[in-house]
Amino acid sequence: MTKCLITGSTGFIGSRLFALLKTIECDVRLLARSKVNNYETVVCNLGKGRIPRHTLESIDTVFHLAGFAHDMQDSRKVKNLYHTVNVEATVELARLAVESGVKRFVFVSSIKAGGLPLSEHCASESDQNDPEGIYGDTKREAELKLLKIGKESGMHVSIIRPSLVYGPNVKGNLQLMLLGVKKGWFPPLPETGNKRSMIHVDDLVRAILLVADDDRANGEIFIATDGTPHSSR
Repeated sequence: MTKCLITGSTGFIGSRLFALLKTIECDVRLLARSKVNNYETVVCNLGKGRIPRHTLESIDTVFHLAGFAHDMQDSRKVKNLYHTVNVEATVELARLAVESGVKRFVFVSSIKAGGLPLSEHCASESDQNDPEGIYGDTKREAELKLLKIGKESGMHVSIIRPSLVYGPNVKGNLQLMLLGVKKGWFPPLPETGNKRSMIHVDDLVRAILLVADDDRANGEIFIATDGTPHSSR
């Protein structure tokens, strides 16, 4: 890869991917809601309006990490925003990528797109369970549409479903749990045998680069974990 576009570059995972790409001297362009100082940025809010057509000029690889999550409201407006950002904007970006001659498109989805395993066994990429909630629903819908676009156009499309991601400056539910433990608000949990897969953010971004570079990853979905189920106790 010589020139890449990253969406979600200011987020927890995207910022680490951005940092790694800079170390391998990849020319990076960002798609963000506001200008990122000292870097080529296309300003665009994926929840409002269209993606500028020049966004992908001269780009050969797209890393699409931007999405809408962590909103517990159940209003119609919020549901529409999930679909607008997670599905419609993803499809629009992929179609623009095809028109612009982009060779490779990596979509960072979610483990929730695959749903909960129906037995005590770990989830696998072949599972066809119901996605978890509207976030999982919209990520699954985006996955299916992306794979179709890739198959029809010949563009390399790879999808990664991260398990629970941890590392410096993590946000979301894991951050709240860690804060609760630190403050003494989180009581000791009984042993239930419950297991949870996790992955360090730096391992995840290396996996993202791997599926972008490996032709065998074209048209595939990968669950990203560190390989060891951890007790949630």
